[in-house]
Amino acid sequence: MRLASWIWGAIAGAAITVAVIAGAGIVAAQDGADTTEERTPFRERVAAHLGISVDELDAAIQAAALDAINDALNTGRITDEQAERMRQRVESGEGLRSPFERHRRHHMLHNIRRLVVTSSAGALGITPEELIAELRAGSSIAAEAAERGVGIDDVRTQVIADADAKLDELVASGRITQERADAFLERFTANLDEILNRTREPESQP
Repeated sequence: MRLASWIWGAIAGAAITVAVIAGAGIVAAQDGADTTEERTPFRERVAAHLGISVDELDAAIQAAALDAINDALNTGRITDEQAERMRQRVESGEGLRSPFERHRRHHMLHNIRRLVVTSSAGALGITPEELIAELRAGSSIAAEAAERGVGIDDVRTQVIADADAKLDELVASGRITQERADAFLERFTANLDEILNRTREPESQP
């Protein structure tokens, strides 16, 4: 399992991604990523090429996605519970993101992972590379803090402070609103303990 899967799973499991996609865009600014809506959304371009409306395109994509879910269920590739979750995602529009939106989501999650690791490493007095090596070996940030005699509350405070500072930069630059920044920080803070305590299977040696 890759390191990305480790913290990605923690973030997804904690439902932080919802706040990110809503527009928080934390840390994306440092790489020059634009968190505003595109002037010409991907679906509008596809619909224009097909000569139909965006609503008609979305309806067709949704119908095809639901058909695929039903096919997978009928052939035993997924369970009833999985099928229901997938239907809910499709019907809510969550499962109909364009390639651009999926790329932006991946980019934002990557930057959140980097912020958590970098901030935690700083609080522990080690480099991000050293912390990554420990995480790959099956440790957790909380375990590394305990081993080094650093209070987990100190690590947590550092991560939140760094996230708050980055959000302040994004608000000041007009990339996000203060309301969205506050909502993201609240969600992030509420779920941070899960991320700091998460462990994963050690990577096998070649």
